Amino acid sequence: MIESRFQVDLEKRISIKQSNINDQLVNRFKLLNMKNAGNFIPIREIITVWEEETPYHSLIRNYYKPWLYFRNWLAHGCYLQFNNLNKYDYPAARNLAQLLFSTIPFEM
Repeated sequence: MIESRFQVDLEKRISIKQSNINDQLVNRFKLLNMKNAGNFIPIREIITVWEEETPYHSLIRNYYKPWLYFRNWLAHGCYLQFNNLNKYDYPAARNLAQLLFSTIPFEM
């Protein structure tokens, strides 16, 4: 759910015709889209742009990135080491989603 919000936000921002020329986030997303030739952009690259171009870098780095690592471990567990399972449960995931959705100004 959170990944899809970042992906939809990216698509909305790069499709805006009259974007603010000084909006670094939009400019970086457009460059990222050109670099990937319009193909799917991995969530890690989107998150990196958000970290570098917005004031939400600590929120993403401290809260979302560990969850992204957990998600990757859950999906591809046999390839990754993950030891800290105690703090990852559904209520914590819901709280993280609510925190991100209420804090980060996603384009919808």
